[in-house]
Parts: sequence; C-alpha cells; structure tokens
Amino acid sequence: MYPDTWSDKNGSAAEALVYRRLRDETPDDWLAVHSVGLSSHRTKPWAELDFVVVGPFGVLCLEVKGGQVTAEGGSWSTNGNALKESPFQQAGGGAAALHGELITAVPPVRRTVVGHGVVFPDVRFKARGAGIDHDLIYDDDDLRRPMRDYLERLATHWHAFHGRGDEQLSRAERAAVVRFLAPSFDLIPTLRARMAEVDAELVELTRAQGRVLRGMRDQERALVRGGAGTGKTMLAADEAARFARSGQRVLLCCRSAALARHIARSVETDGVDVRSYRELLDELVDAADRRALIPDAEDRDVLDVFLPEQAMEAVSELERIGSYDALVVDEGQDLMVEGALDLLDVLLEGGLARGRWRVFLDHKQNVFEAVDRLQYDRVSGAATTQFQLFENCRNTPEINEMTALLAAVTPDETSARSGPDVVVRYVLDAKDEAGAVATVVDAWRRRGIEPRDVTVIATDDRVADRLERRWPPDAPKLVRGVDGHGESVRLATAADFKGLESQAAVVVGVKEISDRETLRALYVGCSRPRALLAVVLDERARGDFETRAVEFVRQQSEVDRE
Repeated sequence: MYPDTWSDKNGSAAEALVYRRLRDETPDDWLAVHSVGLSSHRTKPWAELDFVVVGPFGVLCLEVKGGQVTAEGGSWSTNGNALKESPFQQAGGGAAALHGELITAVPPVRRTVVGHGVVFPDVRFKARGAGIDHDLIYDDDDLRRPMRDYLERLATHWHAFHGRGDEQLSRAERAAVVRFLAPSFDLIPTLRARMAEVDAELVELTRAQGRVLRGMRDQERALVRGGAGTGKTMLAADEAARFARSGQRVLLCCRSAALARHIARSVETDGVDVRSYRELLDELVDAADRRALIPDAEDRDVLDVFLPEQAMEAVSELERIGSYDALVVDEGQDLMVEGALDLLDVLLEGGLARGRWRVFLDHKQNVFEAVDRLQYDRVSGAATTQFQLFENCRNTPEINEMTALLAAVTPDETSARSGPDVVVRYVLDAKDEAGAVATVVDAWRRRGIEPRDVTVIATDDRVADRLERRWPPDAPKLVRGVDGHGESVRLATAADFKGLESQAAVVVGVKEISDRETLRALYVGCSRPRALLAVVLDERARGDFETRAVEFVRQQSEVDRE
C-alpha cells in the first residue's frame, strides 16, 4: 500500500475501510495507491482518484463514496452534499485521464486495461438507471467477501469490454506504474467513521489492551478490574490459553452459562475447562452421585447453599482437590461469595492464597447480588499484583457516554473514533414497546444491518415476555436466546446477555431511571453493542433523562477543564 500507514488525515472513514481491505485482502504482489492526482482530465484542471490498484490484470481506478447516497433527477449527492457529476462519471473520467498519462509514461499498459469501479461500502446499492453499471459496484453486500473477489470481477469485466486477451503486467511493469503514480499523493478531509470501520478499530484497541497486560505474566495471582467493554473477557480467554499452552490444567469459570459457552467457542486450546459456576457445581455433584442429598428448596437456596455444600464433599470424594494448576475467573464480581470461593479454593493447586490465578471483575456492575466485601478482600489480599483497565475497547464514544449517562456511572476512556448517534425513543404505554423496537430494527435493516446482528435487550423477564407476545408479525422474526438463530433478531434479558456483545442492540423496558435494579440493567444492556445502540424509554422517564443529560454534560465539561 502507498502510503504504507493510514492516518485520519488521509481521508474519509469509508476510504479508511477500503484502504485496510486492500491491504489485508489482496495478494502481496498487487499494489494500491491512495489519492492519485490527475492533471490531464479532459474537463477539469485537476482531478483525483481515491484508489488505483495495479495487478497482473492491469490498472483499476476506484471511486469511494461513503455514507448516504442519493440521486434525484440525474443529480447526485452524498451525505446531503451535491456532486457535480455521478460517481460513475467521476471514476470513468478519472480512469480515462489516467490511461492517457500511463500509456505514455509506461507503454506496456497499452496491452492490458485501465478500468474503473465505484465503491459504496455503507449502503446496498440496488438502484437502476441510465449511467449505472452494477458490474462496477462494490457495496455493503460485498463486505462479507474478500476485496480480491471484487477486483477480479472488475478486471474480468474490463478485459471483456475491451476485448483483451490474457496479456498481463509483469512485476517490473507494475512497479513502474506505481513509481509514476506515487508522487501524486494528496490528502483530503476526514469524515465520520462507519460501522465496519468502528468494529475493526475496537478489535485493535482490545489487542493493544492485551499488550499492556503482558507485564503481569510473571505474577502468580493477578486481580484485574475494568468497566464494561474494557476487554476483560478476551483477556481472560487469552490468559487461560496461555496457561494451557505451557502444559497447565486450567479452569476458566464465570457465573453466566451463556458467557461460558461463548468463551468455550473462542478458546480452542486443549487443557482449558470452561464452566459456568452452576455447571461446575452440577458436574461435581452428579459425578459423586450426591444429587439425592439436595433438599427440595427454593432455587436460590439450592444454588447458594445446598449445591456448594455437596460439591465440596464431592471434590474430596472424587479426589479433585488441587486438580487445576491455574484458575481464571471472568465477571468475578458475581462469584465474590463464600461458597463459590471456597469451591474454587479447593480445586486450585495451592488454593487462592498460594496458587496461580487471574480474576477479572467489573467494579461498576453486579447483576446477581451485592458483592461480599469480606470475600473481595480475601481475593484482593492474596493477589500479587492488581491492574485496572481504563480504556473502553468495545463501544463507540457515543455508546460509552450514553451508558454512563443512563446508568449514572463515570464513563471509561475511549480513543475509538466516533460512530453513529444513539437512538432514543419514547413510548406512552408498555404495550407500545414492541412496535417501537421493531421500527428501530426496520430502520437499521433498510440501512443494511442484518437482523442477526441485532439483539433486543430487555430489562427483565417480564419485559421480554411482553415483547414476544406483542412482536409485530411483519417484522423480522424475534427469537429468545443469546446464541442467535439464522436471520432472526435475538431477544435476551440484560442478566442473560451479561458479558456478551452484539453489533447492534435495542435496550427496552425502562420505566424510570433511578431504581437501582434498572440502573444495573441499563449499564449491562447499553454497554453490549459495539456500534449501534437504541434505547426505548417510557414517556414518564423523559424528564429524568433530560435532566440527567444536562448534568452529564456539565460534569464532563468540568472534567475536560481539569
């Protein structure tokens, strides 16, 4: 790629996405140049090509148009800004001008092609009309396939159009073309990041967070604190895999069964047992044939008292004391209870006091029950190092700030670029919630978001049940569960979806924003999506929301001044 690194000053978010795809999804001997200036355009004193790709097939010129694209009466605009000519005319005129320059500067180009294409990465381009050639288009549907596929399709089109045979440019000839193009670099202003670009950048931030934590590798016992979206689950999985690769037997435990399944799919290393706390209890009790000893009691008492008691006995009977060389706990705030820590203590070689472990916890949330301070001190006192994650690696700044505003917590730091605005909708009655959510999902779908990328997060089971009953029949199918089902929209409660994430989410069921349980649900729910968030509030919460928004802005202004 030329240039070999990308800066926000280089171009728009759409161009940044194309830059990375050209860099990562084409063969190493294909060359691409960003922002090529042309001085020989037949109608302009100066013109610019967004990208020029040089391969064995010849030369392809790409015009990139991000955001909203509109054409009316032959007049085109992008993001509300009128264009002097259509993108196809821009690309074609630029390619013609470049062809005239190249056949003089690099004569072998005469035997191949100088073609052009138009890239609309933010939309599905289904429009038909004069001057629109769909063979030249790359749009949102193509994001699922490597950029190489589109370029080969484009090259095939232009070779057939010009009647060219199998003549190719040699490596030396391609290099000569790039040497001619490279001095023509220019920089143009940046635009807002689009969703796919945001997603790629957030993954990079999480990896950077992991590099920061490498310093704790020599520590036996590490307690890592961080808010939602700071990458704790990915880091927990990485640590478990690292322990296992060194030959250690590893237990990775969390409270949520859904989160345990998610982690198990991401940890492909042998030697790591991923279990939810309940699964661990049941596995031990059943293996020791002690199920009949558990009395008929309330589910909470069974989980908090009777199962842990029998599991502890089972560990001894099964000779499982110290059966794991290393322990990793994710969402550890949910396991800061005596029964859970006692069980993990006996399963770990050396116990919590002297064994090898990593505990990742969120000091801002606790969906299941209040943290037992005595048990927290038990863990923190045994840690040989403690670390706090400050960087939000999951959410855009817009989502990060809305989560903090609604849940009344301090926002984490984030260096991710801006994403789409958060959508806020109000309903007069709970029975209108399903329709409001479906309207948001439909609006996103029209902009290219697949239903399977959307999760509807209800504040509790009663709200989820109501949504299922009232879901519009003409809306995309709504399926209860955290794992997703084909082309359906997922529906889950905040507690069930804890620790997981989604490309887009709609949080619903908020009657007021001062109740403690509601605040917890808002914190979990709003922090799940990576790029798109919508919140459906009861009309009665409007006043509190607007008051809190004003206060949030004031507080952030004070922080900025400091």
